[in-house]
Amino acid sequence: MLSAHNNNIFDFDCILYYIALLALDTLEMLSIAVQDLLLALLGFIGDLIIADGGCDIEDVALNGNDPCKLFQSCIFRIKDGCTLLTEAERDQINKIAPLGRYYLCFQGYSRIYYMQWDCKGSVQLYKLAIAGAIEDLMQEYVDDIGDLETELHEDPSLPLSYILQRTQKVF
Repeated sequence: MLSAHNNNIFDFDCILYYIALLALDTLEMLSIAVQDLLLALLGFIGDLIIADGGCDIEDVALNGNDPCKLFQSCIFRIKDGCTLLTEAERDQINKIAPLGRYYLCFQGYSRIYYMQWDCKGSVQLYKLAIAGAIEDLMQEYVDDIGDLETELHEDPSLPLSYILQRTQKVF
């Protein structure tokens, strides 16, 4: 039975994840963390990377409701209490992971304003143009993440610093 010890409450999901990974070596654990990071870069949070700050990721991503809320109150980061990675690896992932949150914000904005015409044609054209440009940039970003995933599958020994360097152009 899990219990609180010294006012630290154990996160049951993180512990189960940790137990499942005990038999894996360090490179395999890092590889799993990298896969979680790649998913987070496209807005999908998982077991290791969470959305912190009380934001409703699904509301923005699926419905396009008020993407500005994500900019103000949410951050993607490594879950507290998980000791699967070194502190340096956690720091690097925490530098990269927020890009997924920005991706969701831009996706939400684009869904609100891209091709939002009514019968009277009263859409503000500058918002439509910005949304179209965002769509183009997001497609380039998704292609870059796909290329990065391919490179990481071809050479799984690439370090996290390589991912940080490859995503530098969008920071």
